[in-house]
This record gives sequence, structure tokens and C-alpha cells, in this order.
Amino acid sequence: MSINFKESIKEEIKKRGITINQLSQITGQSRDSLYRFLNGKTQAIHSSTLEAVLDYLGFDLTHKVQ
Repeated sequence: MSINFKESIKEEIKKRGITINQLSQITGQSRDSLYRFLNGKTQAIHSSTLEAVLDYLGFDLTHKVQ
């Protein structure tokens, strides 16, 4: 199963009514990195940035071993 982190994050911040700038301030992550990732300017995001954002938004990541 493939998860689209970008779309999940965009949906959640829209639902919460927060901006990328606010998300950056809350998580302590680079606004520019978040902006580029969420607006399709880059496909890559540093794992620590993704982890901080997903943690704040309440997503729980687990690795399923098959």
C-alpha cells in the first residue's frame, strides 16, 4: 500500500486551518522546505522534517514487515 504523504499533510493542514508558515513555526522545520514539498517544487523531504510534521499532525507511522 502506498501512502501519499503530501496529500495527507495538505488535507490535514487545510482541515485545521493552518498555513505552511504556521506549520513551520509550530514544528520548527524550514518553511522553504515545507513549501517546496507541499507545492510540488520537489519530491524529496528530509526524514526528520517529515517525521516532525506527521508527529504534530497526529499521524502514526509504523513499518509493517511482511
